[in-house]
Amino acid sequence: MANIMKEEVFLASPNPFDENSNEEDYLKLLEHVIATAKRKNGKIPAKSSTDIVGLLKSLPEEAPQSPCSPTSGFHWRTEEEIELDRQIGAAGELYAFEILKGLGLPGFGLENWQSNIRPRVSIHPSYAGVEAWHGAESADITYEDSSGAFTNLLMHNGYLDSVVWKDQTPRYFFEVKTTTMECDTTFFLGRGQYERMQRMKLGDRDASEEVYCILRVFKIDSIDLDMKIYVDPAGMRDMAMK
Repeated sequence: MANIMKEEVFLASPNPFDENSNEEDYLKLLEHVIATAKRKNGKIPAKSSTDIVGLLKSLPEEAPQSPCSPTSGFHWRTEEEIELDRQIGAAGELYAFEILKGLGLPGFGLENWQSNIRPRVSIHPSYAGVEAWHGAESADITYEDSSGAFTNLLMHNGYLDSVVWKDQTPRYFFEVKTTTMECDTTFFLGRGQYERMQRMKLGDRDASEEVYCILRVFKIDSIDLDMKIYVDPAGMRDMAMK
């Protein structure tokens, strides 16, 4: 009961997570992230007609030369700001991971979270001992949908055409982009991420063995914390520009 009350207090009046925050503040942020994800009850957001508007505002047209801070946009960053960004990024990845874990996907577990920054969440008791991913990092989270369960969820929620994707079992590549600000705040895509997004762009009539998704986690230190799913963001942008 004490833990529940602690979480409710934090959600009622969350403190902004910034350069003045300490380790205790970060632990509270992670508690907030986990509790909010669990309240989603194993559901993903349905596709909205407004998703493309947010994507067009936030997705860079090409890979920029310098990273974008999740708290204050584009600028040259200090080491302290870089570490703050990594903490926020790890918290966002944790939220995405908890959402996906809550779906009960067959074979989905910690080994699917393949990010180098994930050890930052190890201060939370539920993730104590989590180490950096030691393999080649192709995306923050990957999932081989061998049962078709996640593909079925995407079809049911309007992200994929059931005529094209029925009985398909692709591998998903999830890139998590996190901000303390609004969903449509511009985010940074590294050159490798941008090229992967373009390479995995889906065709109109054929299914693919690989699907690239951006999981946009926003307002992470707020009671309004939420996530948008952009399935095939390169294809979404191309369709909108036609």
